[in-house]
Amino acid sequence: MEIEQLSTKEVIKLYSASIKELKRRKIIRTNNVIGDMGEYLAHSALQ
Repeated sequence: MEIEQLSTKEVIKLYSASIKELKRRKIIRTNNVIGDMGEYLAHSALQ
């Protein structure tokens, strides 16, 4: 997929779908995506 070729509407839909999938995988828990991803990466690195 070439993201540059997508319309703005398609990029927004992709973002929304990505957030939902990250929540389903329990990588993020809240709408603070950067903070939750940081916690996930730190937790993964320490295991």
